[in-house]
Amino acid sequence: MKSEIKLPTSWEAVNLKQFAALQNKLQQEDTDVIEQYIDIISILSNEKPSLIMKMPIDSLKKAIEYLNFINELPKETKIKNQIEINGVIYKGTLDITKLTAGQYIDIKTFCKDTDSIFENLANIMAVIYVEENEEYDGAKHAQRARLFQEKLNINDVYGFALFFSNLLNDLTEDILDYTLQQQREILEYIDLKATMSNGDGSIF
Repeated sequence: MKSEIKLPTSWEAVNLKQFAALQNKLQQEDTDVIEQYIDIISILSNEKPSLIMKMPIDSLKKAIEYLNFINELPKETKIKNQIEINGVIYKGTLDITKLTAGQYIDIKTFCKDTDSIFENLANIMAVIYVEENEEYDGAKHAQRARLFQEKLNINDVYGFALFFSNLLNDLTEDILDYTLQQQREILEYIDLKATMSNGDGSIF
C-alpha cells in the first residue's frame, strides 16, 4: 500500500459524508469485487479512484483487511444534548414537543426516502442542532449540514441515527393525535350547534 494513502483504523476517523458514501457503496449489488474495493478505499482515504487503481491487487486486498472495522456497525453511543465544532456549541432539540413546525416540515422532507437515512443524517442533525442561543433558521441549514458532514464522525452520532428513526415515528403519532383531537372538537361543536338550532336554520 502506498505510503501517501492514509486509511482510518476505526469509525472515529470516518465522518458523516464518508459513512453515507460507504453505506451506499456496500448496498450496491452485482458490483465487481475489485471495483468495490477501489471505491471503498477511495471513500475512506479521500483519494481519487485513479490513484487507488495503480495499487497492485495484493496491496489492495491488504488495504481492505486493514479496514476490517467496517464489517461491524458503529456502537450505539449516548445521544448528546449539545455538540461543539470549532469552538461553537450547537444545542439539540431532543424533545419532539419542542420542535417548531418549520423543523418538522424540514425533517419530513429529508426522510421521504427511508433508505437514504444515512445520506441525510447531516441534514437531519442540522435541523435538530442549532447554534446556542439561536432559533432554527432554514436559510442557515445547508451551511450547518455541510459542516456536520465534514466535522462529525459517525462513531459519535450513530446513536442519534437510531434514536431519530424512533423520534420520527413518535412525532408523526403526536401530530396525528393532535389532529384527531381537533376533529373531535369540531364535530362536537357542530353537534352542539345542531342541537341549539330551531330547525329553520337560525341559532338562538
